[in-house]
Amino acid sequence: MPDYNGVERRSEPRVEDALTHGEIAELRRIIESERRMRWLWSTLRNVAVWIVAVITGITVGYQALSDVVKGLAK
Repeated sequence: MPDYNGVERRSEPRVEDALTHGEIAELRRIIESERRMRWLWSTLRNVAVWIVAVITGITVGYQALSDVVKGLAK
């Protein structure tokens, strides 16, 4: 049945349009690899944040300890 533009619309896909099992497997592999890549980058970002936080904490702690020692030495 044509729509208002005169274009024929199909209600059901034709058999030729269906994906093969190999194509479906390939699409699943691509989707899974993208999920793993997102997970990897997320994990790397979190590890980097923790490393920076630890380095900052060590630096601030060292500076505070240094200030205390200098204050006691006076």
